[in-house]
Amino acid sequence: MRRRIDVYGQIRFDECVNGADPTATECFKKHFLPVLINSMKKMAPPRLSKASGVVSNPSYLNQ
Repeated sequence: MRRRIDVYGQIRFDECVNGADPTATECFKKHFLPVLINSMKKMAPPRLSKASGVVSNPSYLNQ
């Protein structure tokens, strides 16, 4: 999961840094953050550990 998010986010981020947005911070907010959030919503199982934020059942990583 992490690799998929990193690759997709990095592609979007690179596009911004190359001139689509004036600053990297704005680019991050507009492009990388929504991608990251959407990916987490799609990939994460419903139960998360409240204490650590770690996924309680990481079996989806093996898919």
